[in-house]
Amino acid sequence: MAVISCVEIAEGRKANYSLDKRGVPTRTYSRPFRVITDSMLTGQFDVQNAVGLPASWAYYATETESDLACRLTERDATQDSENPQHWLVECRYTNQWRDDTIVENPLDRPYEMSWDNRENQQAVETDEQRNVDYPDGRPVNNSAAEPYDPPIMQRATLLGFTIIINKEFFDASLYSTYLNPNATNDAPFFGFLEGQVLCANITAPTEKKENGITFVPVTLKFEVVTGLDTDGNPITWDRWLLDRGYSYLVAPDVRAPILDEVTHQVVTKPRLLDGSGQQWDGVHPFYLGPFVLQPRKDFSLLGLS
Repeated sequence: MAVISCVEIAEGRKANYSLDKRGVPTRTYSRPFRVITDSMLTGQFDVQNAVGLPASWAYYATETESDLACRLTERDATQDSENPQHWLVECRYTNQWRDDTIVENPLDRPYEMSWDNRENQQAVETDEQRNVDYPDGRPVNNSAAEPYDPPIMQRATLLGFTIIINKEFFDASLYSTYLNPNATNDAPFFGFLEGQVLCANITAPTEKKENGITFVPVTLKFEVVTGLDTDGNPITWDRWLLDRGYSYLVAPDVRAPILDEVTHQVVTKPRLLDGSGQQWDGVHPFYLGPFVLQPRKDFSLLGLS
C-alpha cells in the first residue's frame, strides 16, 4: 500500500482576502492536489505526507506567483467516494500563522551575555608615583633596593563577561585548548583589542532536552584588561617583568654571581639589573618584555560570532 502519484490540479485553486475589525488583512490560498494510491486501504497519513505535496510551514509559491508572508498550515485529504484509490488534498496557506506554533529549536536561540567584575590579586613591583626619575613608578623595594619577598600583593578588579550558549554537545577537545593554559584572543573580540580578553573558564551542566532536542548550555567566562601603559600602548595580558636576578654578565653568555657588598657572599635575594645583564646603576629600573605568557588563540572557533 503506497502512493503512486501526486499531481497539482490546475483547476480548483482558491484565494481569499479579508480585513478584520482592526483593519488587519488576512490572506489565504488553497492549492488542490490529486493523490493516487495502489490500494483503497492506503491510510490518510500516507496520503497527507505524499511526496510532491508542499512541506508544512512552506511559503506560498508556485511557478507563476508567490506570497512569502503566507505559510502552509493545513493539508486536508478527502477520499473519492467513487474511486477510493483517488484522494483530493487541499493545501491551505495563510498569513495569520503564529511564531509560537512552530516548534522552537533551542540550538537556534541567541547566546546570553552578562557583564560583571572579577576580584583578583597581583604582585606590586612599582607604585603610582611617576616622575622624571621613575616614569613607570617607583620600585617597591626596601632601603637596600631589594624587592620584598614575598612580594606585596594588591587587589585588582577586572572587567569580566559571561556568555551562555546552547551547543549540541560539550566539545572538551576544543575547549581544553583555551584553558590549559588560559588563552587570549588573537584578533579583536567583542570590541577589545588582540590580547586583551582572557578565556577564564568554560563549563557546562548536564544535558537538557526541549521539544525533543538534546542540547548542552555551555557557559564561557572571560576576563578583560584595558587602558594604555605609560608609553601609550594598549595594555594586554602580556607582561613586562622587572629585570632582576642572582647573576650578572661579565661577558656574552658568561655569568658571575652577584656578591653582597657587606658579606661578600652570593646574594640570597634577587638584585635589580639594568636591562643589559649588568648590575643596576641605581637610576632607572628596567623592564623586560613583553612576555606573551598566555597563548593567543582564534576565539572565532568558539562559535560566538
